[in-house]
Amino acid sequence: MKLVALADIALAREPRDHLVGSWLWIAPGGLHFAYPTEGFVHVHGLDGAAQVAIVLPADARLPERRDFHGDVVAGLQAGALHPSGRRLALATHERLVLLDAERGQLAARSLFDAGGDEDDGWFGDPGALAFSASGALLWFATTHAEGIARMHCLDATTLTPRGHADLIEFPAPGAFELVAHPTRDEVLWTVACGQDGGGFARVAWAADAPVAEPAPRWLDDRHFWVLGFQPDGRALVLAAGHIELQDAGVPVASHPASGH
Repeated sequence: MKLVALADIALAREPRDHLVGSWLWIAPGGLHFAYPTEGFVHVHGLDGAAQVAIVLPADARLPERRDFHGDVVAGLQAGALHPSGRRLALATHERLVLLDAERGQLAARSLFDAGGDEDDGWFGDPGALAFSASGALLWFATTHAEGIARMHCLDATTLTPRGHADLIEFPAPGAFELVAHPTRDEVLWTVACGQDGGGFARVAWAADAPVAEPAPRWLDDRHFWVLGFQPDGRALVLAAGHIELQDAGVPVASHPASGH
């Protein structure tokens, strides 16, 4: 592992302190990362060298403001970089889009076209995206009705929904993060809800459906911050006040952490 110094990377022409969620997208495997600017997503290699700039659709501009009540405003809401570093998944306020560096738009799906047996055909308000390590699946974390966090699993080539799992109810607004497992079709999800607390879940693709096991967790007045996976698939989770090492969802070590 090495640290790469990056300079003069700006998300927009002007500071956007109101941007919600993560705006540095690291591909599963850690060989590529990307970030959006006005009109483009810039993809870099692990050494920091620029590799490609992918043109954004017109409706994927950076949001002009943040709604502190948790309502979605127009523009780009979330993104994810494919393990190849040549493909992007984006969520705007209205749709999901799959982009390729050479071929442009590969697929798109309205957020109101969730398909399957959804109650109302709505994916929910977009929160975060992540490709699986194999690049075959796309995880899409949303906020559904009544503040329920819902994880959708989609085909990463066609954006066809393949099922969903409901996680926890949380007090909006909440900031979502996703980290893909390095070898399995599994993803870590967190939500941070300011002084109200935070939640944590592991969602895996099992028996042709997304399954949240063990049961998603919530702590009042504390947050789960996912640092990432070890190469063997163990997860290192930073919770307020301690660092916790988990193996298959079971804490195997805990170490005090300084401050928050």
